[in-house]
Amino acid sequence: MPGAGAALATLAAAAERPAIVRATALSLLPTFTASVTAGMIKAYMSGLGDADPLVRASAIDALEPFGPDQRAELVAPHLADPVRAVRLAAARSLTGVSPSRLSAPQRAELDRAIDELIAAEMATAERPESHVTIGALRAQQGNAAAAEASYRTALRLDPRFVPAMVNLADLYRGLDRDAEGESLLRQAVATDPNDAAAEHAFGLLKVRQGKLDDAVGLLRNAATLAPDNARYAYVYAIALNAGGHNAEALAVLGSTHQRHPADLDVLNALITISRDAGDRAAALGYAEELVRLVPGSADARALRDSLR
Repeated sequence: MPGAGAALATLAAAAERPAIVRATALSLLPTFTASVTAGMIKAYMSGLGDADPLVRASAIDALEPFGPDQRAELVAPHLADPVRAVRLAAARSLTGVSPSRLSAPQRAELDRAIDELIAAEMATAERPESHVTIGALRAQQGNAAAAEASYRTALRLDPRFVPAMVNLADLYRGLDRDAEGESLLRQAVATDPNDAAAEHAFGLLKVRQGKLDDAVGLLRNAATLAPDNARYAYVYAIALNAGGHNAEALAVLGSTHQRHPADLDVLNALITISRDAGDRAAALGYAEELVRLVPGSADARALRDSLR
């Protein structure tokens, strides 16, 4: 909806509004990060400095779509926040940040906050979800052995817990252990054929194996099972295009663009595939949309100009 991001930013920065209202507005802002405005930046900064811990925590969570290095400077001071919920939000946000982006005291604070976060998850250690969360945290820290142990614990608690299978398979991908990952993903899709994340992960594995026909079927399943997930649709379309099915790829991207008009990956794919298919008029139209979304991008303007 045009103007929705600006309206949310205004609401999030309105000090006279109740904290729950401001926090909710901040939690919705990531939907509009493809076209960040000065008002949205003001809302983020206002939220991070808010007197209410609920708003501070929501502001930290709302920065998730930005890169780790972008978050480091803004979030690191909150590792020492007097409120535990804010410290935990900061720890989750900074887990993937390069240590070089943090000072020595901040690294120590992050370690303490991560210990708090793990302790909070261990309060429900009988649940596989808690161990998957811990595993993901350890994986982001680069501690593959601890991550694997956590995912295996989740599977001991519930051998049919698909998120643990998918996460462990992704860990194995990064360790060049795709053969073990494939076994897990086969088990995952057999356990729950309606799990979009499992279908998507299995499809990506087939892409890595060069089995594009198998990949397309799995990626189609994922996009169908999760129709609101723009990323799944985008990857499915890219696979279709790689297989020479350009018209189908454009149809998938076009419908996804209607639902997610601010998704830059989808828009860039529409530009590139339309141009390569010889439809420069369509490519130019999408490029004009891209410039409107990111008016400060020299690359977007250059792409548009090249199509004129």
